Amino acid sequence: MDNFYLPKDLFWISLQHAFDLHEIYIRFRKSLVVKNISKKINLFITADSRYVLWINSTLICRGPSRSNPSNQIIDVIDITKYFTKGENIICVLVYQPGYSHFSYIHRATTGLLAYFILDNKFITTDKSWKASKDESFDSKVPRQSIYQSGVEKRDLRLDDKWLNNDYDSSNWEQARIVAEPFDYPWTNMSLRSLPLLKEKIADIELINVKENKSKVDGDTLNQHKWNNSNYLKNYKIYNGWYSVNNLNKNATYWLFDLNRGCSFQAIINFKNADGGELINIFYIEKLYKDQPYISDHNNYCKVRMYDQYTLGEGSQKIVPYNIRGGRFLILEIKNANKINFKIKVNISFYPLNKKKIQPIVKDKSLSNIRNICRNTFLGCLQDGFIDNPWRENAQWLGDALPQSYIMSSISNDFRPLKRIIDLAEEGIYPDNLLPSVVPSEAHSYSVLDYNFIWIELLDFYFFQTKDKDFIYGKTNIIKGLIENFKKYTDKDGLLISKPGKRLFLDWSLVSRNEPNAIYNFHYLYFLQKSQKIFNDIKYDYDLSKLIKTLKLNLIEKFFYNNIWYDDYGKSTFSQQSASFSILTEINEAKNVNSILSDITECSLNEGKKNKMILSSPFMHFYVFLALEKHDKFQDIIRIIKIKWGYWAKKKYPTTWENWNVDFPDGSQCHSFSAHPIYFINQYYEKLQLKKF
Repeated sequence: MDNFYLPKDLFWISLQHAFDLHEIYIRFRKSLVVKNISKKINLFITADSRYVLWINSTLICRGPSRSNPSNQIIDVIDITKYFTKGENIICVLVYQPGYSHFSYIHRATTGLLAYFILDNKFITTDKSWKASKDESFDSKVPRQSIYQSGVEKRDLRLDDKWLNNDYDSSNWEQARIVAEPFDYPWTNMSLRSLPLLKEKIADIELINVKENKSKVDGDTLNQHKWNNSNYLKNYKIYNGWYSVNNLNKNATYWLFDLNRGCSFQAIINFKNADGGELINIFYIEKLYKDQPYISDHNNYCKVRMYDQYTLGEGSQKIVPYNIRGGRFLILEIKNANKINFKIKVNISFYPLNKKKIQPIVKDKSLSNIRNICRNTFLGCLQDGFIDNPWRENAQWLGDALPQSYIMSSISNDFRPLKRIIDLAEEGIYPDNLLPSVVPSEAHSYSVLDYNFIWIELLDFYFFQTKDKDFIYGKTNIIKGLIENFKKYTDKDGLLISKPGKRLFLDWSLVSRNEPNAIYNFHYLYFLQKSQKIFNDIKYDYDLSKLIKTLKLNLIEKFFYNNIWYDDYGKSTFSQQSASFSILTEINEAKNVNSILSDITECSLNEGKKNKMILSSPFMHFYVFLALEKHDKFQDIIRIIKIKWGYWAKKKYPTTWENWNVDFPDGSQCHSFSAHPIYFINQYYEKLQLKKF
């Protein structure tokens, strides 16, 4: 536990019926009288799973950051300026999905824990708080995707204005104490190491409006409905208010563009509503054939990125509980005779500090590429390194490696890197393998290769910080990983994937036959990085024999005619195998330049007749590391201008998940493919130092 004091009479609190946990929103209120505000007031607060905090009807913040329940994160917030002398009201709304997903681990309980000092007394979460289930939220909702929690479905006719200071909560139940601070599952706590996210209100541009005059049904907007609706021209705009009359309850679809992908929510004011109008807010990431791509929830990822609200009568404001993400937004408005609304967006962003001065890039193409990489990275920097703000909003261990390099090129803030290293360790499995999505219980997505990347993250963190104590504390994890993988070698001394675990390798069409050269090269790289870490911290652990044997086995089984094949049958040879051969220094000196040339030619579409398999944008990170190792920066820049230049020329604001994302729910804002910003900056920094 971090060095902070937990006061006496502090408890986790919840509802009296603390077992009704499926898609539930729990309201907490505390009234208190303030006599003196001469001292700073820091609020320590956490919740399972998420909270939003208001003081005197003012929204303060939301949290906590992602955490394992075994090490629950506590946010610290300066709330001094929100108090006034006299009566003050604290309101907290806690959301509990009732199940684990890709950024949360559920342990069949929920609660709020908070405390602060006021007038020299501790104010703590205890039985003096009032609690109530928010009945305006529907618990019978589907999940937004296989990765995320539920659709937010709310009936504003049931909103009783509980956030107002003059609200009467006397009929609410007394909060129930569900646990002491360190009771299971919250057996440890730590102060938040990442900064609280900031939020800002921004405009969003209307692109077009459609009207569906077909018979009203109970289904939400889908691709067929959008494609077969007519454009609506008779709407009006005045002082930011959109209006249209005489709809006869026909559905209308309002398409807006934020111009780049990021984490945000729609904030919508309505006036003159009849009551009963249905508002569906769809978060969209891309266009397909110049039309918004509306996900089909019957596809693999089961994506339905929308929230739903039913309006009450008169004026009201939709302020969603959750931050969502994407680039585009569609308002589907149903059951309305007239519409009158104003829309803004609330963007969530990481307060980046310790910024580095960026080298001047005079090449316009490279400057544009660097900008879209930066857009992508910042759009995916939240309470940690997330993969994309739309479909998943998940923190993958593998994705964090290129993200860490990107961060190092624009800032000296290494907290997100340190955080994901710790989160992975906290979630380690009994067999000493690490989770691939943190924090989560996505066991079927346990990627073997990402265990290797955790070591690379550790090595990069040490390179940046020289924090020997932190690294030394991970030595048992490193040794556990080494011992685990040693169990899964075949008769030829090559690594075979553990049954039940996922072998990723890449999105590209490389051979997955085993023994696999890519997997074994990555294993060799992992062993070499582990040995380097042990040497750096002067820890006595020798892997030289294991490394030497693996090198000999790789050469014997996969190297033929100066080509590194991916399997015994020579079915494919890939940039990945070739790049890892460079990174692991397995090649004879006379072969290095020709292998580097083949790697470069593959990316420039000048490959050999029996064509080398092109790596995905993600795995081009290793391609560039291999070229960088031999100062082939000119080749790196050529590749970036060709491959990433396509997106820049087409004016895409962010980098894609893959070279082609026409597959269902493919993402056009994925952080692992934004790594060229690091290599562009490295290139220009070396130019300025005249190292070329």
